[in-house]
Amino acid sequence: MKEKRRKEYESYLLKNLIVDQDEFLEQYNPWQTERANNLINKFLKITSSIDSKQSKDNKIIYNENDFSWLEIEKDYEYAYLIKKPKMTFYKNIHFGIPNHFHGNISKATIFQCLANPNIALEDKKTSPKDLSEFYEKFKSEHVEDVSSDLSNFKDSNSVKNHLFDLNNSILSKEFNNLINKDKDERINLINNQNNLANGHYYLARYYYPMLIKKAPKTNTFNQFRKAYLNSEKLNTLQDVKEKIDRIKLCNLEVFPFRSQNPQLYSKSEDTPLIGKELISYNNKTTLFSPRIILRRIALSIKHNEENKYKNNFEPDIPIFIFRRYEYVWKDLIRRTLKESYDILNEELIDEILIYLEDNYFYYLKDKYTKSRSGGALLINNINYKAKNIPLREEKRELEEQREFDEHYLKLKKAHKTLIFEEDND
Repeated sequence: MKEKRRKEYESYLLKNLIVDQDEFLEQYNPWQTERANNLINKFLKITSSIDSKQSKDNKIIYNENDFSWLEIEKDYEYAYLIKKPKMTFYKNIHFGIPNHFHGNISKATIFQCLANPNIALEDKKTSPKDLSEFYEKFKSEHVEDVSSDLSNFKDSNSVKNHLFDLNNSILSKEFNNLINKDKDERINLINNQNNLANGHYYLARYYYPMLIKKAPKTNTFNQFRKAYLNSEKLNTLQDVKEKIDRIKLCNLEVFPFRSQNPQLYSKSEDTPLIGKELISYNNKTTLFSPRIILRRIALSIKHNEENKYKNNFEPDIPIFIFRRYEYVWKDLIRRTLKESYDILNEELIDEILIYLEDNYFYYLKDKYTKSRSGGALLINNINYKAKNIPLREEKRELEEQREFDEHYLKLKKAHKTLIFEEDND
């Protein structure tokens, strides 16, 4: 790519850059609006006093049957709660507390860009019938999920910290939760990946591979387990915790509402799908995560340009690892370039997307994966070649695999994720 063209693409991203994080969130975060505050207060009033019928302020009717997190957007409320019957969507979407991001959106260097926050409850449209029944069932069946216990949500700050958390990555939260348990319980959990996933889902299913240097022909989780148990033996878990806390990690959801199957993609344009309908809107909730991505890239461009001649300069190059890039994220980023950056030339948008793909984007499985690809940051689960044609389905050739093994190890070293002592040689 010619330097002149690269500078042109970067200039578009820099033009609308909001450097100040608070200002950016004030303008674009859907969960920091008056509408969001009213919705959160409504949730708290219902859950703290189910018998409450009406608020004296704002004249909001507090009926637990009518509650829905889709009220976060006026257009969602009209289209799906007023115009259409509420049972159009799964009760998980209406009742489960959403999750948009966890991590420092201005300083993180690893962004895992997923589809939506999962939930252990089965997706159903007719039950549970209201919030109290939902949380009674949720807690009784899945007590390991902190969002199943309403005692964890007594005020607006505790709800907002689940909706979005700027200070802690989900990996830090889960690892801290793990090491605060009794030693016998910790060891029991770490010895079984499925057990560990109960309450430590992202650690057990997504992030453990990046904490170790993968040895050839070994089971990655077993290798992680042994490294962890060695830290137990050496009594160095506190050191491990502090290193994990320093990893600059952020996970983003394209679709913040809870569901086992958000139905974001289908081959047919005419197929009515829950998630696909919701992300078709250009509102704050839908475009928030793409805006975070484009702003973070612009911040890195600005930093690198301003500091490149300084002694001991280290470039800031964030990476974004996508699930369902081609069929979900790409269109949202394209729409954000139009909506927030006033770029209306389709050919120019295509060129900017290729620039982003070549320099910042990685993919779970590959960029064309339609199905629910595994989210683990495994060597054989990430593709870093930003090709514009679908990748072959068969395994990579040996030379290509070796090339990526080396590249992935360099990534882990560059982003300081090789936490366990024996992996930092």
